[in-house]
Amino acid sequence: MNSFAYKRKLTPDLARGYMLLFIALAHGNQFLFSTDRDITITDQITVFLRQVFIDGRAFPLFAILFGYGLHQLFKRHERKGIPWKDTKRIFRRRGAWMLLIGFLHATLLLADIIGAYGLIALLFAGLFVRLSNKSIIVLAILILFIVGAVGTAVPRGFDTLNMEMTSTTKMADPIDAAISRMFEWMFYTPFLSFQLIPGVLIGILVARFQFIDYPQKHRK
Repeated sequence: MNSFAYKRKLTPDLARGYMLLFIALAHGNQFLFSTDRDITITDQITVFLRQVFIDGRAFPLFAILFGYGLHQLFKRHERKGIPWKDTKRIFRRRGAWMLLIGFLHATLLLADIIGAYGLIALLFAGLFVRLSNKSIIVLAILILFIVGAVGTAVPRGFDTLNMEMTSTTKMADPIDAAISRMFEWMFYTPFLSFQLIPGVLIGILVARFQFIDYPQKHRK
Protein backbone atom coordinates (compact mmCIF):
# COMPACT_ATOMS: atom_id res chain seq x y z
CA MET A 1 0.00 0.00 0.00
CA ASN A 2 2.81 2.40 0.93
CA SER A 3 4.65 1.47 -2.26
CA PHE A 4 1.58 2.28 -4.33
CA ALA A 5 1.07 5.61 -2.57
CA TYR A 6 4.72 6.49 -3.20
CA LYS A 7 4.63 5.67 -6.89
CA ARG A 8 1.27 7.27 -7.60
CA LYS A 9 1.65 10.82 -8.95
CA LEU A 10 -0.79 13.28 -7.37
CA THR A 11 -0.79 16.09 -9.96
CA PRO A 12 -2.33 14.11 -12.87
CA ASP A 13 -5.13 12.93 -10.58
CA LEU A 14 -5.79 16.49 -9.42
CA ALA A 15 -5.87 17.66 -13.04
CA ARG A 16 -8.37 14.93 -13.92
CA GLY A 17 -10.52 15.89 -10.95
CA TYR A 18 -10.61 19.55 -11.95
CA MET A 19 -11.37 18.55 -15.53
CA LEU A 20 -14.40 16.49 -14.44
CA LEU A 21 -15.61 19.34 -12.22
CA PHE A 22 -15.36 21.86 -15.05
CA ILE A 23 -17.11 19.52 -17.48
CA ALA A 24 -19.97 19.05 -15.02
CA LEU A 25 -20.29 22.84 -14.65
CA ALA A 26 -20.06 23.37 -18.41
CA HIS A 27 -22.95 21.00 -19.11
CA GLY A 28 -25.10 21.65 -16.05
CA ASN A 29 -26.93 24.51 -17.77
CA GLN A 30 -28.34 22.12 -20.36
CA PHE A 31 -30.66 20.77 -17.68
CA LEU A 32 -31.85 24.26 -16.73
CA PHE A 33 -32.14 25.98 -20.10
CA SER A 34 -35.60 26.74 -21.48
CA THR A 35 -36.34 27.41 -25.16
CA ASP A 36 -39.78 28.81 -24.30
CA ARG A 37 -38.51 32.29 -23.50
CA ASP A 38 -36.32 34.92 -25.13
CA ILE A 39 -32.60 35.04 -24.52
CA THR A 40 -31.81 37.95 -22.20
CA ILE A 41 -28.67 39.99 -21.68
CA THR A 42 -28.20 38.08 -18.41
CA ASP A 43 -28.20 34.82 -20.38
CA GLN A 44 -25.61 36.19 -22.76
CA ILE A 45 -23.34 37.45 -19.98
CA THR A 46 -23.66 34.15 -18.14
CA VAL A 47 -22.77 32.16 -21.25
CA PHE A 48 -19.82 34.46 -21.96
CA LEU A 49 -18.44 34.00 -18.45
CA ARG A 50 -19.04 30.26 -18.61
CA GLN A 51 -17.24 30.00 -21.94
CA VAL A 52 -14.22 31.93 -20.69
CA PHE A 53 -13.82 30.54 -17.18
CA ILE A 54 -15.34 27.04 -17.45
CA ASP A 55 -15.53 25.79 -21.04
CA GLY A 56 -12.27 27.55 -21.85
CA ARG A 57 -10.60 25.51 -19.10
CA ALA A 58 -12.42 22.18 -19.36
CA PHE A 59 -12.12 21.42 -23.06
CA PRO A 60 -8.39 22.25 -23.44
CA LEU A 61 -7.58 20.37 -20.22
CA PHE A 62 -9.54 17.34 -21.46
CA ALA A 63 -7.59 17.34 -24.73
CA ILE A 64 -4.23 17.81 -22.98
CA LEU A 65 -4.90 14.98 -20.54
CA PHE A 66 -5.98 12.73 -23.39
CA GLY A 67 -2.69 13.36 -25.20
CA TYR A 68 -0.85 12.87 -21.90
CA GLY A 69 -2.53 9.49 -21.48
CA LEU A 70 -1.66 8.39 -25.01
CA HIS A 71 2.01 9.13 -24.43
CA GLN A 72 2.04 7.43 -21.04
CA LEU A 73 0.52 4.28 -22.51
CA PHE A 74 3.03 4.31 -25.36
CA LYS A 75 6.03 4.71 -23.03
CA ARG A 76 4.74 2.11 -20.56
CA HIS A 77 4.45 -0.47 -23.32
CA GLU A 78 7.85 0.53 -24.66
CA ARG A 79 9.45 -0.04 -21.25
CA LYS A 80 7.79 -3.44 -21.03
CA GLY A 81 9.11 -4.41 -24.44
CA ILE A 82 5.66 -4.73 -25.99
CA PRO A 83 5.93 -4.61 -29.81
CA TRP A 84 4.86 -1.36 -31.45
CA LYS A 85 2.28 -3.10 -33.60
CA ASP A 86 0.53 -4.34 -30.44
CA THR A 87 0.53 -0.86 -28.91
CA LYS A 88 -0.88 0.60 -32.11
CA ARG A 89 -3.55 -2.09 -32.12
CA ILE A 90 -4.55 -1.07 -28.58
CA PHE A 91 -4.84 2.58 -29.65
CA ARG A 92 -7.11 1.58 -32.50
CA ARG A 93 -9.21 -0.80 -30.42
CA ARG A 94 -9.76 1.77 -27.69
CA GLY A 95 -10.54 4.41 -30.28
CA ALA A 96 -13.11 2.14 -31.91
CA TRP A 97 -14.77 1.48 -28.54
CA MET A 98 -14.85 5.20 -27.77
CA LEU A 99 -16.46 5.86 -31.15
CA LEU A 100 -19.12 3.27 -30.41
CA ILE A 101 -19.78 4.67 -26.95
CA GLY A 102 -19.94 8.19 -28.35
CA PHE A 103 -22.36 7.12 -31.07
CA LEU A 104 -24.67 5.47 -28.54
CA HIS A 105 -24.42 8.41 -26.16
CA ALA A 106 -25.32 10.94 -28.85
CA THR A 107 -28.09 8.81 -30.33
CA LEU A 108 -29.77 7.83 -27.08
CA LEU A 109 -29.03 10.92 -25.00
CA LEU A 110 -27.59 14.27 -26.12
CA ALA A 111 -24.43 15.80 -27.57
CA ASP A 112 -21.24 13.78 -27.30
CA ILE A 113 -17.51 14.43 -27.18
CA ILE A 114 -16.22 10.91 -26.53
CA GLY A 115 -16.53 9.96 -30.18
CA ALA A 116 -14.28 12.85 -31.22
CA TYR A 117 -11.47 11.55 -29.03
CA GLY A 118 -12.17 8.03 -30.22
CA LEU A 119 -11.68 9.17 -33.80
CA ILE A 120 -8.35 10.76 -32.89
CA ALA A 121 -7.19 7.59 -31.13
CA LEU A 122 -8.34 5.40 -34.00
CA LEU A 123 -6.76 7.39 -36.82
CA PHE A 124 -3.92 9.46 -35.41
CA ALA A 125 -2.67 8.22 -32.01
CA GLY A 126 -0.13 5.86 -33.60
CA LEU A 127 1.27 8.76 -35.61
CA PHE A 128 1.23 11.48 -32.97
CA VAL A 129 3.08 9.62 -30.20
CA ARG A 130 6.06 8.97 -32.51
CA LEU A 131 6.43 12.50 -33.91
CA SER A 132 9.42 14.59 -32.93
CA ASN A 133 8.91 17.53 -30.58
CA LYS A 134 9.52 19.97 -33.41
CA SER A 135 6.96 18.25 -35.65
CA ILE A 136 4.38 18.30 -32.86
CA ILE A 137 4.88 22.03 -32.27
CA VAL A 138 4.67 22.89 -35.97
CA LEU A 139 1.57 20.73 -36.51
CA ALA A 140 -0.18 22.09 -33.41
CA ILE A 141 0.45 25.71 -34.43
CA LEU A 142 -0.67 25.06 -38.00
CA ILE A 143 -3.96 23.46 -36.91
CA LEU A 144 -4.55 26.21 -34.33
CA PHE A 145 -4.26 28.81 -37.09
CA ILE A 146 -6.72 26.87 -39.25
CA VAL A 147 -9.18 26.43 -36.39
CA GLY A 148 -8.89 30.12 -35.52
CA ALA A 149 -9.48 31.14 -39.13
CA VAL A 150 -12.62 29.02 -39.62
CA GLY A 151 -13.68 28.67 -36.00
CA THR A 152 -16.84 30.73 -36.28
CA ALA A 153 -18.07 28.61 -39.19
CA VAL A 154 -17.27 25.21 -37.69
CA PRO A 155 -19.78 23.69 -35.25
CA ARG A 156 -18.68 22.45 -31.87
CA GLY A 157 -21.59 20.04 -31.59
CA PHE A 158 -24.22 22.43 -30.25
CA ASP A 159 -25.08 26.11 -30.33
CA THR A 160 -24.02 27.92 -27.16
CA LEU A 161 -27.13 30.03 -26.66
CA ASN A 162 -29.91 28.31 -28.54
CA MET A 163 -28.88 24.82 -27.43
CA GLU A 164 -30.12 23.34 -30.69
CA MET A 165 -28.97 19.86 -29.77
CA THR A 166 -31.36 19.80 -26.82
CA SER A 167 -34.29 20.58 -29.13
CA THR A 168 -34.49 16.89 -30.01
CA THR A 169 -35.71 16.20 -26.48
CA LYS A 170 -38.92 18.02 -27.38
CA MET A 171 -39.71 15.77 -30.33
CA ALA A 172 -42.81 13.68 -29.81
CA ASP A 173 -41.34 10.60 -31.47
CA PRO A 174 -38.20 9.33 -29.64
CA ILE A 175 -37.14 7.37 -32.74
CA ASP A 176 -37.12 10.54 -34.86
CA ALA A 177 -35.19 12.34 -32.12
CA ALA A 178 -32.59 9.55 -31.94
CA ILE A 179 -32.18 9.48 -35.74
CA SER A 180 -31.75 13.25 -35.79
CA ARG A 181 -29.07 13.17 -33.10
CA MET A 182 -27.36 10.25 -34.83
CA PHE A 183 -26.91 12.15 -38.09
CA GLU A 184 -25.86 15.32 -36.26
CA TRP A 185 -23.22 13.28 -34.42
CA MET A 186 -21.89 11.85 -37.67
CA PHE A 187 -21.53 15.38 -39.05
CA TYR A 188 -19.99 17.27 -36.13
CA THR A 189 -17.68 14.57 -34.71
CA PRO A 190 -14.99 14.86 -37.44
CA PHE A 191 -15.06 18.66 -37.22
CA LEU A 192 -14.85 18.59 -33.44
CA SER A 193 -11.98 16.09 -33.43
CA PHE A 194 -9.98 18.38 -35.74
CA GLN A 195 -10.36 21.23 -33.23
CA LEU A 196 -9.15 18.99 -30.40
CA ILE A 197 -5.95 17.81 -32.10
CA PRO A 198 -3.76 20.78 -30.98
CA GLY A 199 -4.64 20.09 -27.34
CA VAL A 200 -3.85 16.40 -27.75
CA LEU A 201 -0.47 17.25 -29.29
CA ILE A 202 0.29 19.66 -26.45
CA GLY A 203 -0.62 16.90 -24.00
CA ILE A 204 1.98 14.61 -25.57
CA LEU A 205 4.61 17.31 -25.10
CA VAL A 206 3.46 17.86 -21.51
CA ALA A 207 4.00 14.15 -20.88
CA ARG A 208 7.41 14.10 -22.55
CA PHE A 209 8.73 17.03 -20.50
CA GLN A 210 6.94 15.75 -17.36
CA PHE A 211 5.29 19.09 -16.57
CA ILE A 212 2.43 17.32 -14.81
CA ASP A 213 4.45 14.50 -13.28
CA TYR A 214 6.99 16.74 -11.57
CA PRO A 215 5.66 20.32 -11.58
CA GLN A 216 8.14 21.38 -8.86
CA LYS A 217 10.99 20.87 -11.31
CA HIS A 218 9.54 23.41 -13.74
CA ARG A 219 8.99 26.32 -11.39
CA LYS A 220 10.92 29.46 -12.21
